[in-house]
Amino acid sequence: MDSKRKHIYRSSGNVGIGTTSPTAKLEVTGNILATDVCNADGACLSDINDFIGAQMLVNGAHTYSDCTTARGAVVDSDVSLKQCKFSGSSCPSGWTHYKNYTTTIAHYSMSRWCVSYNLSGGCSLWDFCGECTTSYHNWANIAPETCSHYTMYSCGQQCTRCSTSITLLNTATITQIGCY
Repeated sequence: MDSKRKHIYRSSGNVGIGTTSPTAKLEVTGNILATDVCNADGACLSDINDFIGAQMLVNGAHTYSDCTTARGAVVDSDVSLKQCKFSGSSCPSGWTHYKNYTTTIAHYSMSRWCVSYNLSGGCSLWDFCGECTTSYHNWANIAPETCSHYTMYSCGQQCTRCSTSITLLNTATITQIGCY
């Protein structure tokens, strides 16, 4: 064997480059430099970007290429097709939120202020207060977390009647959203 062919081996009908015991028709140990690689049906690796880009996302409304063009990332979903994950709290125009796929961060909410009123019931000071912090989650099909806090209205010394409260709903902040 000449020096140009010293690392090419044949074994059981297989050819190996850089291996003495090839297990396939052609087995190469190391990198391959080629203009293109095509199978017997004529499908070539150079066509793979066009093929992948044309793949449809969930519900067939957009493709992988549409997703990356809109600055999203193609990610797995709960079906055989994928969805597009965007940064932010809403899908771009023309896209639809897929189920509850989101990433959230905790959100703290507090209300406290005093307001003076001259009410017929005699109250002159109302105090509003309450607080809560939501939980959060990494990328998942989970609705954004919420927590409630009660805001009590208590009156100042001149109050003759005061017994009102309301519930305020606090929602976690969405930082990523799944869309199709």
